[in-house]
Amino acid sequence: MIRSLLTCLLLAVCSLAYPVMAQQGQSHEMVKGIVWEVPGDYRTAASDLIEMRSVGVQAVRTGLIFDRGLLELADSLDLVLYREIPFFGLSARSVQDSVAVIDSLVQQLLVTGKGLRSAGPIGLARYSDMTVPTVCPSLREWTSQIRAAGGTSYYITDFIEKDVCSDVVDFVLLDALDEESPSTFVTKWRESHAGPVGLARIGTHVDSDDLFGTRIEGSPEYQARFLENAFTELENVLPEYVFVHRWKDARLGLSAEEGDAVTAMPPDPYHRRYGLYSAGEEPRPALYVVRGFFMGTQTVFAFEGGEPPEQPLNWFTLVGWILLSMVAVM
Repeated sequence: MIRSLLTCLLLAVCSLAYPVMAQQGQSHEMVKGIVWEVPGDYRTAASDLIEMRSVGVQAVRTGLIFDRGLLELADSLDLVLYREIPFFGLSARSVQDSVAVIDSLVQQLLVTGKGLRSAGPIGLARYSDMTVPTVCPSLREWTSQIRAAGGTSYYITDFIEKDVCSDVVDFVLLDALDEESPSTFVTKWRESHAGPVGLARIGTHVDSDDLFGTRIEGSPEYQARFLENAFTELENVLPEYVFVHRWKDARLGLSAEEGDAVTAMPPDPYHRRYGLYSAGEEPRPALYVVRGFFMGTQTVFAFEGGEPPEQPLNWFTLVGWILLSMVAVM
């Protein structure tokens, strides 16, 4: 009862604040998405989804979601959740050994999302070995089950020229995180394959929120300019899907076994932060870049350059010049 009331209240606020949001989002040619780790409580999750929609997000890459209430909320917001099997970097043999588990997870996802448009494509693999043909029959079978239920399937791969299974799923996503020219991934894929392709992750990290200016690598402004340049470049190749990494900074303090729930990867040893929001819920300039491009309202942004860090005094060079001066005087 409380959950239903909260949902209705949040939806009412959202509809009043953003009356033309859906029409603007639907006019774009790419599916525009974000990577999201589902918060532990429904209220925070609901707030995240509502704000995502308000900045033009159409699709959300995430992990397993079996909470039908959350799917119903996303459905009412016209958001599509791309739910992924949380296995990372499996060898071809490991994929075969995991068939029974993946079978079960696929069926659970189909049952939970039945009848809801928000229960979108199912990601069958993340960065697993797709260069071995023996993996393809399992992917084909899972895809067949998903299509029979009215859904679509995909996987994320690091292999481009050597990938051999892309024709048994509906589309493939490539990883371009921290890459200044993400369009090259799309172009290379299309040179080797005919199927639809998108980008699972674009963006770059923030080293410290205390850094300032677009000329300072690792600053929030640098992150914002990085995304602005990436979006501008992608307009020339128009991948079918693009996902910004990520909505909020990953939680710190995770053990190596827990890792990052949204990527199924171990914690970043450098504690790099990719969020449009900090872990403390503070928005970064990159959020406004995403909103501008996703809503189609702004594509050029003014950020201060900042001062580059001072170069340390090179004592060897200084001593060398002093010696040369002394020789010249003598």
